[in-house]
Amino acid sequence: MIGQKIKNMNKLFFRSSFILLSAALLVASGFFIADTALANTHTTSVNVSPQFIKSGAINIYTFSITNNGTDSIYLITINIPADSSFSTDINTISCPSGWTKDISSNSLKAVCITATAELNSGSSISISFEAISPTPTQDTQYSWVVVTRDLVEGGSEFTNTDAKTTIDVTPPATTDNTLPAVWSNTDITVTLICYDGAGSGCDKTYYTTDGSDPTTSSSQGNVITLTNSRIYTIKYFF
Repeated sequence: MIGQKIKNMNKLFFRSSFILLSAALLVASGFFIADTALANTHTTSVNVSPQFIKSGAINIYTFSITNNGTDSIYLITINIPADSSFSTDINTISCPSGWTKDISSNSLKAVCITATAELNSGSSISISFEAISPTPTQDTQYSWVVVTRDLVEGGSEFTNTDAKTTIDVTPPATTDNTLPAVWSNTDITVTLICYDGAGSGCDKTYYTTDGSDPTTSSSQGNVITLTNSRIYTIKYFF
């Protein structure tokens, strides 16, 4: 009787071990499947132009999207930067040849879709649209959110935030090499120096030498040569 009980217990132990082993295999298999489903099958690189803009201005933004993965992309959504007041003009959305503007497009996003001209591995396309920029009180950089979906079963998505636009509201700082305070019997060269830090850079320099206020019709340049004998009063702006 005692031997029989031990034999039955061994059977029970073996059966329990088999159940535990089966459950472990199922759990491991489940994790493996989940990881495969969540893995990105493509990545992208994205650039935008222009990168520096004025506040409250209407600009045409052009995005270049490259498929760095192995699976073809059929849907591209360009969302305005988070926490911004960019406003997209949906009537100006321009999708690549073979792509169409999706009906889900609105002032917050531009959506292009295709059924025949997918973006294949290593290829690039461009999407453009007009948008009004926000009006921050200081120089502010914004990141566009570009979401792409490929043709893998169920559709794998990838989000890229590398495309950045900076609104430059700080005017450049202007300096010049100091003019002598006494009369000179030789020509004098005045150099105008513009510094804009991390902003969009300096554009044109306009100046006058007779004390009048310069306009965009005034002389232009960064170097002024004084040759005539008289008193000069130089004014300039960038």
